[in-house]
Amino acid sequence: MRLALVALGILALVGCYRLSAPPAVAEGVAVRIISNQGRLPRAQAELQSEVPRALARNLGWHINPASATAHLDLTIEEDIIDVTARDTRGVPAQWQVRVRGTCLFVSRQATLVGRFTGAGYYTSQLDEPEGIRTAAQEAAKDIVAWIEANEARFSPPPPALTAPAATPAP
Repeated sequence: MRLALVALGILALVGCYRLSAPPAVAEGVAVRIISNQGRLPRAQAELQSEVPRALARNLGWHINPASATAHLDLTIEEDIIDVTARDTRGVPAQWQVRVRGTCLFVSRQATLVGRFTGAGYYTSQLDEPEGIRTAAQEAAKDIVAWIEANEARFSPPPPALTAPAATPAP
């Protein structure tokens, strides 16, 4: 029994680590919202906050909009709010907000095109901002997973420029 618990614990820990390093980008990255066809202005603000945070935290990328040579362009195609639960009288009691769009990553090492989606839930107008934030966090996770899935399409980072070694005088 004890051996089975230890084996189960080891298996659980294995899932916590990646087998290879995340795609390295040897340049600063800017995250930009190119177009917003959605109706929720807060969704754009939350995506602009959550996506750079997720890229830095999960991939170790340096996010620097001022001097970036690489960019991740996001297009919010739609945000949808749906009723997901009703009380016994049929009155809406829970809503889901979904944010969907496309992303284009361009750097010296790779050019990728993909899609993202994220969903969050809320039960009142007071916690609607938290539902939108959760949808943006889920979209950011989706974008990170998309980049990791395309790791093979990244060329190796260029070697660091170093000065030639000085040769001693004869």
